[in-house]
Order: sequence, then structure tokens, then C-alpha cells
Amino acid sequence: MAFLDKLSSVAKGAADKAGDLVEITKLNGKIVMEKDKINTAKKAIGAYYYEKFKEGTMLDAEVAPQCEIIVAAELAIKELEEQIAAVKAE
Repeated sequence: MAFLDKLSSVAKGAADKAGDLVEITKLNGKIVMEKDKINTAKKAIGAYYYEKFKEGTMLDAEVAPQCEIIVAAELAIKELEEQIAAVKAE
């Protein structure tokens, strides 16, 4: 009987660990969802301030250089898209 008791104890321990793993996986999934909410909100804040920059609103000195990087990248994209259109037109 000792063998069966030990086997039962090992099986119960394995089941408990499996249950814990499922619970941890669920909690980690919820953490990922909350982090996604944070990133979405940060992007919305950034988009808001970028629109203010484009409207000419004076921004914090640390934000303006980042907005200028976006402007330069948008201009580069526009030029590249025009080059693509020219290649397609040929």
C-alpha cells in the first residue's frame, strides 16, 4: 500500500503543478493584455501630440525633435512612393 500511496501523492503533486501552470499562463495572458492597453494608450498620446505639432502648437523641447524625425520620415516615404509610381509608369 505504501507504493500506491506514494504513487497517488506523486500524481496529486503533478496535477497541482499542472493546475498552477494553467493559472500562471492565464495570469501572464492578462498581463500581456494590460501591456497592450498601455501601448495603445501611449500611441494615442503620441498621435495626439504629433497632430498638435503639425498644427504649429509649441511642444515640450524633448518632444519636438522626435516630431521632426517623423516629418522627415514621412517626406522620405512620399519620395520613395513617387519613385515607385515612376517605375510602374515606365
